[in-house]
Amino acid sequence: MEKFSRYWKDEGIVIRSTNLGEQDRLVTLFTRERGKIKALAKGARKVGNRFGASLDVFNLSEFMFYSGAGMPIITQGEIKVSYRALASSVERWLEGSYVLYLLDRCWQWGKPEQGLLDRVVRFWEAICSSERGDAYPFFLQFKLDLAFYLGITPQLESCVLCHRSAEGESYWSHGEGGLVCSSCAGEVQEKIVFPQDLRAILGYLSSPGRNCSSLRLTLAQFEELDKILSDYLSYQEGRKIRSWHDFRSFYRGAVFSG
Repeated sequence: MEKFSRYWKDEGIVIRSTNLGEQDRLVTLFTRERGKIKALAKGARKVGNRFGASLDVFNLSEFMFYSGAGMPIITQGEIKVSYRALASSVERWLEGSYVLYLLDRCWQWGKPEQGLLDRVVRFWEAICSSERGDAYPFFLQFKLDLAFYLGITPQLESCVLCHRSAEGESYWSHGEGGLVCSSCAGEVQEKIVFPQDLRAILGYLSSPGRNCSSLRLTLAQFEELDKILSDYLSYQEGRKIRSWHDFRSFYRGAVFSG
């Protein structure tokens, strides 16, 4: 990664933050020019601090940094766009937070990707304007987008082994990287049945000009597809990626038990 200048400016979002000492916060950001980084916000917990709400989640903010011998220090923050509707309920908060969880879990440190930051913002915009239960297609779309930026896009249009169009019964293989036709299925040890309706949904979501807001999924279709994509990311990245169902169950329980 290119060296930081002493003072620099970048826009980004807060993935997570933790309290440090009595007054400071340690913040994980995803920025447009430098990707995922850690930075120190001195005095961020003081009343009337200079950061305002720029260090809160669900804001696209512009930050000023100072880089010394250690990690970058955030000296100033200003909100550019706020998606405060995501904090209007526990359910909305969880939906908005899930994309941050995926980003933090899958993306490596210091790798910039402006297109991915734009995808997060579009995801938030879509969730803010959607009705309850309409977020399902956007979760699947974001996971496909994330796979694209990670360089692990699954093959959906033809068999990953013989490259022929898969007619009739087909399978999904995490290890092979997508669709496997019935003729090649015997060559793959670990695979799952991949029904035609699920293939069509993922095919649509991965196509140019897709319109997720017009797509309606049953809960069963969403949960099966979401598990497939979560397990695929887990396999490819070598670490557990929670499905939306598991994420929601875990964190909703934590919120209410607290």
